[in-house]
Amino acid sequence: MTLDLELVRNIGIIAHIDAGKTTTTERILYYTGREYRLGSVDDGNTTTDFIPEEQERGITIKAAAVTTFWELENKKYQINIIDTPGHVDFTAEVERSLRALDGAIGVFCARSGVEAQSETVWRQAQRYKVPRIAFINKMDRAGANFEKVVSAIRTRLKSVPLVIELPVGAEDDFDGTIDLITMKWLSYKKQEDGKVVVENDIPANLVEEAQIQRELMLDELASHSSDEFAEACLDGAPTADQIYKALREAVLANSLVPVLCGASLRNMGVQPLIDAVCRYLPSPLDLPPVTGRDPDDDSKVLTRSTKTTEPASALAFKTVCDEFKDYTFLRVYSGDIERGQSVMNTRTGKRERLNQLGRIYADKFEPVDKLEAGDIGAVIGLRDTVTGDTLCDDKHQIVLERIKFPEPVVAVKIEPKTSADRTRLETVLSKMSKEDPTFITKIDPDTGETIISGMGELHLQVTLDRMLREFKVGADVGKPSVAFKESIFAKIEEEAIFERETTTKNLYAGIRVRLDHNEDVVQPTVVMGDVPPDQIPKNFLPAVKRAVEAALSGGGRAGFPMIHIKATVLGGKYRPEESTDVAYEAAAAMAVNRAINEGKMHLLWPIMKFDIQTPEDYFGPISSDLNGRRALIEHTETLEGMTRITGLVPISEMFGYANAIRGLSQGRAGYSLEIAKYDRTPPEVEAKYYL
Repeated sequence: MTLDLELVRNIGIIAHIDAGKTTTTERILYYTGREYRLGSVDDGNTTTDFIPEEQERGITIKAAAVTTFWELENKKYQINIIDTPGHVDFTAEVERSLRALDGAIGVFCARSGVEAQSETVWRQAQRYKVPRIAFINKMDRAGANFEKVVSAIRTRLKSVPLVIELPVGAEDDFDGTIDLITMKWLSYKKQEDGKVVVENDIPANLVEEAQIQRELMLDELASHSSDEFAEACLDGAPTADQIYKALREAVLANSLVPVLCGASLRNMGVQPLIDAVCRYLPSPLDLPPVTGRDPDDDSKVLTRSTKTTEPASALAFKTVCDEFKDYTFLRVYSGDIERGQSVMNTRTGKRERLNQLGRIYADKFEPVDKLEAGDIGAVIGLRDTVTGDTLCDDKHQIVLERIKFPEPVVAVKIEPKTSADRTRLETVLSKMSKEDPTFITKIDPDTGETIISGMGELHLQVTLDRMLREFKVGADVGKPSVAFKESIFAKIEEEAIFERETTTKNLYAGIRVRLDHNEDVVQPTVVMGDVPPDQIPKNFLPAVKRAVEAALSGGGRAGFPMIHIKATVLGGKYRPEESTDVAYEAAAAMAVNRAINEGKMHLLWPIMKFDIQTPEDYFGPISSDLNGRRALIEHTETLEGMTRITGLVPISEMFGYANAIRGLSQGRAGYSLEIAKYDRTPPEVEAKYYL
């Protein structure tokens, strides 16, 4: 059956940890009829938090996909939902999910408001131009403040919130919402798990406030809408359908963020949220054609429209590995892909056969015969496909934009307990690196030890728990250490000549290269300058570029990965009959290594942005402790007895901080860390590595 793409919604649930994302997702599944019981995070029986580590910790670790359906105004919508993690250590899950989604629900706690990870995921959504709805959850909590959260969305997230629902009461007195479009009070029957939404007249004491807020809503919407809608507002009250249409256009243009509210745990406010998803968030047809590049000519831009008649193209945006199977999540951007079909992986140049195609429902695989343009699904058993790869029609190839992930900041050493564990450990580490692009494995060339790196202590701890529990690998793990980087801070040019006699022929080549510090690039980049063909003939240029890239990826003076470096090949030397690919590759490696060893290299470490929220009584001990950790406190703010502290600190000073802050605040303070930048280490640290 062909999808009606106008009725498809590919959405994500994004938020700070503990804002209620997973509970909101559970209620959506329950009210749409996909689930027949209400799952609870506290009870560890939610649909989307299905791996043991999530159930035990009460947090989302892996983005989980589910598909459900909702009827609105005699139309049946298909909603593909991805519930994403809220902890910053698992930000890669959010990054790759947003790359594949069309719209998002930002969930905010009515008490805590816009928190650190709220800002991070909001920025990620803005980078991908994902239209959003805001849902202010936990209106029943002590300290709930609807107006404060709306203000924070405007000031901290730099967005334009449009309030389309008002809360009726707050905290223990929260009793539903007022729909400012229909001007009805929506309440929910507790004895029926909130399934029945009752429309009432607005309470008399709230009528005046609701009318004022409705006028403000219409004025704001008119300023972001067509002249036709503005005239309708001037002529009198616009109809609900006119408001829905104007609001949808503003959301698709990313100029407004509709704001709704509720209390998911108490089964209040979720059905209007589902309606808003269908009314305002985009269908795949509302999005511009996706762009990519020709695999044979990187300068040639190609486009694909969301049509089944276009050549097939799909992005592999996530891989999940268990002991028996590898699942690859796909977003189909054009054409369709069928079970049994072969497609081209444009990164590897190899064909992949789609033997098992289906939809993922949390931890279940539901087979289908076909996935169409605009759809999200999965395939089992791809051999060489990893996150970010493009799968497409081999006669009409395209390379879609890859997903960029942050660099790991924490590393630990890991060794198998027994010789029998060694092979299994290597296999499992390979699987987990394929699954998680921010989980990096490497072998220390000096000691032969295996080092794993990730986004934080929790990230590595969860990964190690999975290895021991799911894959049953015995391993000894060292203490966390900093994932250092290196960069060059003074421009340097070097030249190298490779010359060697062999039994068959002489080899000769020369390369001149310049290394510059460049903050605009993270991974080292290589540029081929205006090289005269009598120095490096054109047919050798690809080999030279590959060799320079390989040399830069080998690490700096201390062997750590290098960042913010631009390498320019300036010229070389050539002899007919003696200059070959091998000779130029050797000369290029020699020139780069010489520049690294003789250049002004600096050792860098991750500087983290911290965000701490603590009861006011514990501000003194916590700030004193931060000062002892080389922290720079940039801002403090106290509101309603809670103090928020933000600033910068080297990550090495924050190992084990979860236990420290728990002791300083009697378990009442919380914190988050996010990579802010890489900065030069103090001289005493650098001296340990640059002898």
